[in-house]
Amino acid sequence: MLIYQHEETVSYKCHFKLQLYPFDRQLCFVVYRIQDDGEGIQFLGSRQLLEYTLISETFKNYTLHDVSHIKIEFAFRNQYGYYIGNTFLPSVMLAIICWVTLHFDIADFQDRIMVSLTSLLVLATVFTQTSQSIPKTSYLKLIDVWFVVLISEDFAIIVSLVYIEVLRLRHPTNTIKVVPVGSVMAWDTVVKRIKTNVDDDEISIRELRNRRLSMNRDESSSPVPDH
Repeated sequence: MLIYQHEETVSYKCHFKLQLYPFDRQLCFVVYRIQDDGEGIQFLGSRQLLEYTLISETFKNYTLHDVSHIKIEFAFRNQYGYYIGNTFLPSVMLAIICWVTLHFDIADFQDRIMVSLTSLLVLATVFTQTSQSIPKTSYLKLIDVWFVVLISEDFAIIVSLVYIEVLRLRHPTNTIKVVPVGSVMAWDTVVKRIKTNVDDDEISIRELRNRRLSMNRDESSSPVPDH
């Protein structure tokens, strides 16, 4: 019995499709041309790579142009836990902080605009740092769309804050002071007493004037004695 065994190391390129990065899965193919059927495939290396995990490997025999082929397929899954803790969660927190400024006091424009602008700047910085550490592609990845949406949301919130402040300055509202009902009743009583006292004073003044006039009349009508 003759047994032939051949071992070789092959380097090949695998084209990744990163539209769903970092939640993507990749398939890589290696095709060998052989004259007889193989007995199977077994991956002996480490399945935990730097950023991906090898989840399965399969092979398929087929014949093309009277030549036997074996197609080996490797399935990879991205280890996206790092991006959830270091990218997605902080970006969501920044977007929530910017949204909370809509519930600040309407007259506190300076604090609202400063918090929202800080959130936007930090979010843009995180996006820039993340873009430098992920693979470069000519199309938008899922993580790129995520940051574009959050940055657009923060920008829209800032514009709305400025618009609200402009309306507040152009159309100032009248301040209405609200007091308890008991205080209003007590104030009405005080006002009535003041009015009553004023009326009484006016009557007294009129009576004094009338008395003074009558006294003057009496003095002018009385005869002057002869000396």
